[in-house]
Amino acid sequence: MFGKCPYDIARQAKPRALAAQNYAYEYRAPDQCGSGSIRIQLYKKSPIWDPVDILSQQMIPDVIIALNAGMSTYIETWGPVFSTSRALSIPFALTEFGRLSLLEDQSNFKLFAEETRKDKKNQ
Repeated sequence: MFGKCPYDIARQAKPRALAAQNYAYEYRAPDQCGSGSIRIQLYKKSPIWDPVDILSQQMIPDVIIALNAGMSTYIETWGPVFSTSRALSIPFALTEFGRLSLLEDQSNFKLFAEETRKDKKNQ
């Protein structure tokens, strides 16, 4: 997880707290349930997810879930994340606090995708 709140929590956590650990949460399902697993990490380096930093450390996530993202409002922040998810085929899901924000994101999706294509062509 990244953002100001997870960053602040992780940075202020006492050494033995869950937020101070490498993973704040880990779970592995039993074999009879498919033995899938999940690990949730609080990003401690910055409140903003920096694809360059992540990729240089080979910390590529299996999925990106943007909670109450405000993607259309914060395109400067989300643009690189969205582009990276598309370039590396990382599944990307988002939620929004309000229906209007989600509708705005939905209407801007084509713009996000076009910007991603432009980024790829310029590389």
